[in-house]
Amino acid sequence: MKITLCGHRSIPRGSTAEQELEKAVREIFLRAERGDSLTFYCGGYGQFDFMAARAVNAARALFKDVRCENLLVTPYITESHARSMAQAMTLFDGTVYPPLENVPYRLCIARRNRWMIEQADIVVAYVKHARGGAFSMLEYAKRRGKTIISI
Repeated sequence: MKITLCGHRSIPRGSTAEQELEKAVREIFLRAERGDSLTFYCGGYGQFDFMAARAVNAARALFKDVRCENLLVTPYITESHARSMAQAMTLFDGTVYPPLENVPYRLCIARRNRWMIEQADIVVAYVKHARGGAFSMLEYAKRRGKTIISI
């Protein structure tokens, strides 16, 4: 099963988002049966993405009989981007680069986000306002008929 995690770059102080996210990820692991494989896709920018990576890693430690991959989906394959993401990579098992070779640079993140939704069986979303990339991803997921877990 493939799960895309999307949310706003900034999360307000005092938010319960982290606890809700951890609960949602644990529930996904609970639904998985022994031998199932889970693949989590995350964009790797901002507070939500790092919380999501930590939540997946924490759940994986609890549910050792469920195979899991925690992947960073990168919109760029430049050296400078790789250097800027080096610290973030410590939270992930690997990197995925969607087919974006012919996409203009300024559209790469939006197209990467669409690709992540297209791959997903489930979308876990933290969207609290009607603007930005997370909102666009959620709307696209709704149009595609994806199963959505809102936190």
